[in-house]
Amino acid sequence: MTNSSHRQRLGFFTRLLDQASAGERYRLAAEQIGHAERHGFDSAWVAQHHFHEAEGGLPSPLVFLSHVAARTSKIRLGTGIITLPLENPIRVAEDAVVLDLLSGGRLEVGVGTGGTPSSFTAFGLDSTNRSEIYDRNLAIVRDAWDGRPLEGGDSIYPAAPGLNDRVWQATFSVGGGIRAGKAGDGLMLSRTQPRPKDAPRASLPDIQHPIIDAYLEALPKGREPRIVASRRIASPELLPDFGSLPHLICSRALASCGGDDEAGEHDNTQ
Repeated sequence: MTNSSHRQRLGFFTRLLDQASAGERYRLAAEQIGHAERHGFDSAWVAQHHFHEAEGGLPSPLVFLSHVAARTSKIRLGTGIITLPLENPIRVAEDAVVLDLLSGGRLEVGVGTGGTPSSFTAFGLDSTNRSEIYDRNLAIVRDAWDGRPLEGGDSIYPAAPGLNDRVWQATFSVGGGIRAGKAGDGLMLSRTQPRPKDAPRASLPDIQHPIIDAYLEALPKGREPRIVASRRIASPELLPDFGSLPHLICSRALASCGGDDEAGEHDNTQ
């Protein structure tokens, strides 16, 4: 790992897991993002989860972020992530374009293959085919944003080729890091990274630095790396006006935050 000369940015991430009704979860998350903007955070990210209340409370992140966009003006708004195999890619492309226009170009689009097997079954899909479906859907989204003709000859309106420069791919694997790098996309890393069976106590840097190295190696020449890593913060005194925020994201230039769940020990490397 080499030292980064890029500016590090701080973001806020939520899975909307408050012990409250769905409507109250959405209200609280929107309020938190408003606070984040007022306190100088660069970005806010929301997770998508279908069906399982205990895993996450938001099945429609683009709808929610459209609401947040109307209440904010500067903070960048990101999906962390859209489970792309479970979505109609043309609708994802269209909804993302509308949100980006309404927000003044503030959308960041994080995508991934995730989702529990039962979620795939409910959508009439086989989870063993998730990678193949993901690749196909992501290619359709990219073509749609670029204004290319889709199957049948139609193109979406409006097109938004600039969104292709704001795609982030989430992964737990070196192969996923290579895929994101080759595409010139951003790389998304999570504090929930599974530990390998032969190293159950491995630290996040131990697991994620090889992913970052593979991503950087695969990036096209001249393409600026974009890396986001989520970590939990549990020190209210660090942000007294916020209290205990559930998560922070160090984004765009931060490869790894030191320690598994510790605040204030960020490893400024890339």
